[in-house]
Amino acid sequence: MRAALQINRLQGHRLADDMAELKARIANLEKQEAERESMGGGNMVSFRGGYARNNDPRFGNILTDFDANGGNSDNGKSDGWYVGASLDLLLSDDLFGVEDSIEVLGEIMFEYKEF
Repeated sequence: MRAALQINRLQGHRLADDMAELKARIANLEKQEAERESMGGGNMVSFRGGYARNNDPRFGNILTDFDANGGNSDNGKSDGWYVGASLDLLLSDDLFGVEDSIEVLGEIMFEYKEF
């Protein structure tokens, strides 16, 4: 009878430990979900633009002055400008199921430059 009581006590302690561990895991998951919701999914948009100036004009360069007719076109400006945008996308918030604390982001960038 004593052995049965001791086994029941041990099982009761294990059950209490399992319940405490389960509650801690649930609290951790709820915390992660709240953090994820507050971040807005991790997706971001950015815009950029600016002015550029070359020290030397680009006139005479085969990559910038060659036109479709086989001749050279005048592309010798020193001043230029650019505009662009980028999208940062959340691909995985848990390294594809491997590690909860590591996020994987991807970035798509668009940019237009004119000299």
